Amino acid sequence: MKKLFSILLFLHSVSGAALASDWKNEVNNRWGFSLSYPASLIPEPVPTNGGGRRYHSADQEVSLVAFGSHTHPDSFGESLNGFWKKELAGRGDTVTYKLKKEDFYVVSGVNQNGYEFYHKVFFYPTYWVEFEITYPHSKRQKYDAWVDRIAREFVPVLPDNGQYDR
Repeated sequence: MKKLFSILLFLHSVSGAALASDWKNEVNNRWGFSLSYPASLIPEPVPTNGGGRRYHSADQEVSLVAFGSHTHPDSFGESLNGFWKKELAGRGDTVTYKLKKEDFYVVSGVNQNGYEFYHKVFFYPTYWVEFEITYPHSKRQKYDAWVDRIAREFVPVLPDNGQYDR
């Protein structure tokens, strides 16, 4: 019986590793960022303006969005600090982690619907890029590894040779 349990445990870990290693990478051609995401997520159509893209699991329990936009400092007073303050004041959720650096910030926690969220914003003089992933808090052990990889492999600024709208 012990041997059968060991075999089943091994097969479960191998199948989990295979799923975890099945990832895709996409470059946003408008804003010049790169996003890695699990191949099991379904990409929605790219909007006509090329601003970003949404991805979701087949059962709709996981949602990932990544996009960029121009800043409008004269008309909206946009700044990293402004975004940071507005997000913290307006979240209304349980924030369990927050970090602000010179050109980015992260806010994560659990929303009122019981979903984990991880939101990372990179802010530059003329534009910003960001991504956010949400998933059931009850399944965080499975999806926290996704968040770690997405955050680690997200490249907010690819080398620009004049091809991006940033």
